Amino acid sequence: MVLNWLEASFLMSEDLPMQYNRISIDRNGKINIKYKTNNTIGLKVLAKKIQSVFRSAGLVAKSMHLNSDGKYLPPRVDGHIVGTLVFGDDPKTSVLDKNCKTHDIENLFVVDGSFFPSSGAVNPTLTIAAQALKTADFIRKY
Repeated sequence: MVLNWLEASFLMSEDLPMQYNRISIDRNGKINIKYKTNNTIGLKVLAKKIQSVFRSAGLVAKSMHLNSDGKYLPPRVDGHIVGTLVFGDDPKTSVLDKNCKTHDIENLFVVDGSFFPSSGAVNPTLTIAAQALKTADFIRKY
């Protein structure tokens, strides 16, 4: 009986890395986030697919919730925030080397979720733990 009037779904996809995405702090300590949505098309395709699945099950999608800016991202939803520190060999274009060691501060290693190149649609905890163990092994031999 409940299925006649209610079905809720949450759609999530990977946030792909883009060079111009930025998180910075201004002189007053305010956090600024600048990014361009680069997976809107994928989210729209995903939304149409789930609507098709609902229809084939005899359900009707009454609404698709969008933020006020029209993006397919639900408001006030906590997530697994990852990324922001770029990997690479060149200190001019990256923050971390392949061992999660910072280029500019000796003996500083980063093993939280900020080393991720992009945000997948799954919980990152085990990957963070695996990278922390790998980095710890490197530090032990360092």
